[in-house]
Amino acid sequence: MIDTDSSRANYGSWLWFSINVWLSLFLDGSLFDVKAAKVLYYQLLGA
Repeated sequence: MIDTDSSRANYGSWLWFSINVWLSLFLDGSLFDVKAAKVLYYQLLGA
């Protein structure tokens, strides 16, 4: 069995880093972009 807690922590860190990079590159300060980021985040979580 894989150490799921460790894997989840690593995945969470990578996901958070990716979201931050995405926001840094594309976020324009508009509500639309914030909502789009949240949708993308939840889609990734559900995948």
